[in-house]
Amino acid sequence: MDKQQNQLGSLIATGVSIGMGAAGFFDGIVFHQILQWHHMLTNVLPTDRIALDCLKGF
Repeated sequence: MDKQQNQLGSLIATGVSIGMGAAGFFDGIVFHQILQWHHMLTNVLPTDRIALDCLKGF
């Protein structure tokens, strides 16, 4: 039973690592490099509004 739980924990950790890596790849390559969406919020909101939202914690 303990061996199965250890394998399950390793499987979950591996899945989380791969998922975070894929999300980082998608964000960095697709959004930033290909689509050039670096400043999605600054195109919609005024700069002072973004600063206030960051200070408030959204």
